[in-house]
Amino acid sequence: MTYDFEVRDETLSLEDILNALSTAGATPKVVILDACRNLLSIIPANARSPGQMGLADVHTPDDETLVCYSTKDGTVAVDDSAYGPILAEEIAKPGKTIDIVMREVTRRVKNATNGKQLPWTYGNLTQDFYFNPSGDQDVNPAPISTPRPIFTSPQPLPPPAPTTAPAPDLNDFIRASWHHYTSNDPSDWASDFAPSVNYCYYEGTGFANRTFIEQDRNKLVNSYPVRHYQFSGLGVQFEPDGSSARVHYSYSYSYNGRKAASGIARVSLTVQLLNGQWFITGFDETVNRNR
Repeated sequence: MTYDFEVRDETLSLEDILNALSTAGATPKVVILDACRNLLSIIPANARSPGQMGLADVHTPDDETLVCYSTKDGTVAVDDSAYGPILAEEIAKPGKTIDIVMREVTRRVKNATNGKQLPWTYGNLTQDFYFNPSGDQDVNPAPISTPRPIFTSPQPLPPPAPTTAPAPDLNDFIRASWHHYTSNDPSDWASDFAPSVNYCYYEGTGFANRTFIEQDRNKLVNSYPVRHYQFSGLGVQFEPDGSSARVHYSYSYSYNGRKAASGIARVSLTVQLLNGQWFITGFDETVNRNR
């Protein structure tokens, strides 16, 4: 395509595709985009935002939805990307859930491009989904319409060596941590953190400890005893060895207490395996408050 109007005339929007899948009753809904828009080649400089490249961030409308990009939003894929061939190879392997498939695709593409291209997955499923199930597992142990709440990360943990105990599932930790975040017991939230944490609300020198985090959470609970949250936009990026990861999500909130408050927040966590358990070692939060 040469001109920007051709994008509208010759392509489909992701929103339209997801709406069509919902209308058709598809469950789960999986969209894989091996595409990367380089706006600099089709939109004149005076008609685009500075630095505007790549595809946009994705906020899936509901659960049972995954959207997989060949490269992270806001970035462009390398020429002759290996994403398609690698994805085809991983999908063909039997007995792998989609989260394991996408994690292997991410690892292999990142290695093949020397870190220049990083596939990304958005959304969450409440049950395992297999492209190519083997005969050893029950693909649908319960009706797919019966939700089993879990947050699905784009890049699950690599399998441990046979001589080591399996690492705890990061999905379970993220789910429990979110419930602790919304709890009225400040000790629940503090229990998810390592003894020493890079904590955005700590104004002292060095790192915060669990006592400070519990006290900080207690101030919020006392000021706003009634709080409502809506979780969205989970993304996870594992380090190659699988022992640490970056977790990103957003949420909307509505508080009632001494006064009402509402807004949207974006959270970035650094999590690490310590003595066989996941802990938060870094916490950063950006809040946009409604006036």
